[in-house]
Amino acid sequence: MKNVVQLHQIHKERVSNLYGKNHVVDSIRKSHSVRTVFAKIAWHNENNDVLEKGGIASELRYNGQLLVEKTGKEVKEALTKFSQLYEEQKNTLALELAELKGRIGIEPMQDLSNYSYDRLKARFGNTNLWCYSWEQRRRCENPGDSAEPAAIQAYKESDASCSMMDQYNDKLYKYAELCVEMCYMDTLLNNLNDTKKYALSIEQAAMLGF
Repeated sequence: MKNVVQLHQIHKERVSNLYGKNHVVDSIRKSHSVRTVFAKIAWHNENNDVLEKGGIASELRYNGQLLVEKTGKEVKEALTKFSQLYEEQKNTLALELAELKGRIGIEPMQDLSNYSYDRLKARFGNTNLWCYSWEQRRRCENPGDSAEPAAIQAYKESDASCSMMDQYNDKLYKYAELCVEMCYMDTLLNNLNDTKKYALSIEQAAMLGF
């Protein structure tokens, strides 16, 4: 089976036979925007050079004139899949947070103060998210191995409890980010027109799985 390089060479020879090699290469090199990418490919092929890894993808990704058109319905279908996945992750995190808090045994006392979440708090019923403060997560001083068994046990319990508080705070931050992401998705799902075509950047199209 012919590899990609061989197939490209065959294609280039056919085009060159029709229009002339110099005409094809020059016309590509003189063009702008998207065509500059293919000019680079042509130059590397002519000089038997190897393209840098990611070179083509980077050029295409940041080219403002190369866009992918998708209907609102197609975008919404892609978003719905992510929305369902995020909903599952959110529910899982909620259960893990409840379990951790039960094992810790005390309530968190500090507002999470997540900027993105706070801006949209009205969408979440003005619900505050409470995390464990630095004071709550402050560990007992390590008494050393020669200390009384009770002191050593108290330190171990304190260390375990603080570790769980750290885990809780990390999971709570992820929970807040999921809430924000799902809020943005709901806004898109409720406002995109099924029949209208939307121009997506390469990065946006890739993120949606197109």
